[in-house]
Amino acid sequence: MSASPQRARRVLGVCAAVALVLPTLAHAGAFEVVEQGAETAGVAHAGTALTNSESAWFNPAALTDNGGFRLSIGATLAQSKITASGLPSSPLAPWTDHSDTPLGTPPYVYLSYSRSIVAASVSANVPFGGGIHWPETWTGRYDAIESKPQYFRVGAALAVRLGPVAIGGGFHADLGSLRIQKATDHISEDGHVTILLRSKGFGGDAYLLAHAGAHATIGASYKSRTQLPMDGEADFDVPIPFEGAFPDQAVTSHWTLPDRMALGFAWTEANWFVTTELGLTLWSVNQTLALDFAEDVTDDVVQQNHWRDALALRAGAGGHVGDLVTLRGGLYVDGLAGAPPPPDTLSPSSPDSTRLGLTAGLGVQAHRLVKLDAYVEPIMLLPRSSTSADALEASYRGWAIAGGLGVTIGVPNAKARANHRVRGGEAELPPEPAPASHPAPTEPAPDPGPWTTPHR
Repeated sequence: MSASPQRARRVLGVCAAVALVLPTLAHAGAFEVVEQGAETAGVAHAGTALTNSESAWFNPAALTDNGGFRLSIGATLAQSKITASGLPSSPLAPWTDHSDTPLGTPPYVYLSYSRSIVAASVSANVPFGGGIHWPETWTGRYDAIESKPQYFRVGAALAVRLGPVAIGGGFHADLGSLRIQKATDHISEDGHVTILLRSKGFGGDAYLLAHAGAHATIGASYKSRTQLPMDGEADFDVPIPFEGAFPDQAVTSHWTLPDRMALGFAWTEANWFVTTELGLTLWSVNQTLALDFAEDVTDDVVQQNHWRDALALRAGAGGHVGDLVTLRGGLYVDGLAGAPPPPDTLSPSSPDSTRLGLTAGLGVQAHRLVKLDAYVEPIMLLPRSSTSADALEASYRGWAIAGGLGVTIGVPNAKARANHRVRGGEAELPPEPAPASHPAPTEPAPDPGPWTTPHR
């Protein structure tokens, strides 16, 4: 009996660490969620060089246009399916299994106010999340059954316009949890382990938007990494002979949410616009992962990840159809140089791959101060195979479909009403006449500088 607990301990330790290497589904590299606004999603999420209510997340420096109050609320719905198939070298081949991950619905809320050359904004969203769930009895159950990360972020930023250039900075706070479940191999029967970890951390951000002439804008953003000390509980359900080696206990770890950088360009005309963006996510900050179990009878684990940075290229365009409707479209490639996990660390808890996405969006001016936006986004996850001798010998491929709805309320400053457009390509709002008994003030409106060109 002594050899069996030792084998079970070794298998459990290695697989528990692998289970923390989190998955990507309808999201970008690893578990990054790029779908952060129904308006910007219509142009393939390339929002760094654009101005709209969602700039509170993508680039708060773009809000320094004397545009008044903006409030945007919405959510994304995402569904995915990953197919795993045994490689010819797999001892159990041929076999094929499919994930059964439930629908995800990450929300977002953005609030901002711009007066003259200054803007302040607050954002609340889920920039990292998602997860994957496999059937309880699937072939790779000893590697992973479920990985469910959820990281909620609140950010605040201030920005100021200095001639044709606007700069901004701020901070963010991340609060999240991670749930992991997998089967454990005890030779004659299976056990299960569920690990729940909680964490919080802080980071800083910087932004820039520059006008190059009357129609071109260049935007840049940097969101720093967040160090996340994690602590929680490990709940073991194992056969009686193994209970002494795997008691329920506390567990600690450490994870880093990566730095995110983007450089964007946009060209805006009276009735149409184009935008493109290059994004970089520094997943290489996570080279190793350690699980520290509180009880000495359960071995601690250090897992080598060797994750790589992820590069994405996005492009989109939009235009007016009449006075109240805007159509948008875009495409992107996420993982230009490959997905973060290399083939030798690819596992069913992180079946990440290069993603090809198409987006289509619609904006409708429902009221002079209210705009509705919607989008749809089919995604293909390119096939790839594991080359690791320590992970399941399998190939992975998949698809995802995302869509979302958003509502924007914009209340422009009184002095700017005559020339104000609700951001996002909607029709120009007419000025509000002053009552006859109270003539409109003659004080000139603040000079908007290059921000006179309406942005999309």
